[in-house]
Amino acid sequence: MATPSPPRSRRWPLALTVALLGAVTLAVAVTGMTNPWRYIALYPLESPAVATVALVTGVVLLGVALVLATARLARGAVFGWILGLSALAAVCFGVPWFAAERFFGAHASQPIQMATSPDGAFEVVKSTVDSFGNQQTVLHVRSRVGWLSRESPTPIAECGHDPFGSALPPESVRFTSRNTVAIPVEGELTVVISFDVDTLRPSQVVQMCRGS
Repeated sequence: MATPSPPRSRRWPLALTVALLGAVTLAVAVTGMTNPWRYIALYPLESPAVATVALVTGVVLLGVALVLATARLARGAVFGWILGLSALAAVCFGVPWFAAERFFGAHASQPIQMATSPDGAFEVVKSTVDSFGNQQTVLHVRSRVGWLSRESPTPIAECGHDPFGSALPPESVRFTSRNTVAIPVEGELTVVISFDVDTLRPSQVVQMCRGS
């Protein structure tokens, strides 16, 4: 004997809860894909695979909420449509984006900490970006506030290759104050650059490698 479904009045709170969870999942996914504030915690959502899973999960949750709020006879059809549309969205959206990111996107290495500000509120990290086989070493300023940590939208320094070695040791990158950083330049004197503590934007982008 089939188990009777809960009354409509009992399904509505559950449907609303699932719909809210789906809406939040979609909002987080879209925010992570665009990430205008450069929150480091959202960087994983910039991956095509992770973003696609998050988007499809949000759509499925909204579909489940719709099923819960729909009359019994229509639930099967609605659920089938939701699953079909979710699969279609995953293929049509996820596959092209994954291919574009895999073959045409820029890939950054795991950041390495270079220096920390005297008060511990900021740091400079180094990463190598590979795009179409061309590698570039970049330095970014990051804030250090846990889950709310952010990265500067533009690098504070860059170079066509990794300049750090015996001639240019990594420790030559250092904070001279809370919002000023000493950046070494190959064959030249160190340049001191400031950055805005609110936006993290540097006053200029230092070219660490002259003529590269």
